[in-house]
Amino acid sequence: MQRIGGQVRSDFGHVVGWDYTAAFTVARALGVPEVAVAEFLPWIEAEMVKGRAARREAEDELPEMGG
Repeated sequence: MQRIGGQVRSDFGHVVGWDYTAAFTVARALGVPEVAVAEFLPWIEAEMVKGRAARREAEDELPEMGG
């Protein structure tokens, strides 16, 4: 998944998922069966989006540093 890490879909600056066209292209180049990508990518993507949202919330809760 690191190879498609920069290929994301976003909405108002928040990551909402991966670019599936890019994911399938990379998978094809690596010889990964498309059926495996279709089966597993949505599950992996959901966890990535949840993790990013949790990190964003944690960052929002940090006290502001300033003078």
